[in-house]
Amino acid sequence: MLGRPECPGSARTTEPAGTVTDVTRTCAKPGCDRAAVATLGYAYADGVVWLEDLAPEAHPMVHDMCRLHADTVRVPLGWELRDVRDQGHDGPVRLDLIGA
Repeated sequence: MLGRPECPGSARTTEPAGTVTDVTRTCAKPGCDRAAVATLGYAYADGVVWLEDLAPEAHPMVHDMCRLHADTVRVPLGWELRDVRDQGHDGPVRLDLIGA
């Protein structure tokens, strides 16, 4: 047999090497371990913070939030909060990062 031998007790999988499946993203709020349901982003130059349904993938320019923290987010004085979450939607949607 060519290549590396299998590790004893390792399960064979059909996923490509390096693929991670079934990972739940958690809230970005320090100390919170709840599952993320929304994505928070901001346009600093425009003074706008927006909340969207959870983005399909994590991104370093936005923050995942649990329902509690998304529902109670506060923005700085003079900033605008745009909550565009679809409360009846169960799955992730595409995050628009234009202007981020």
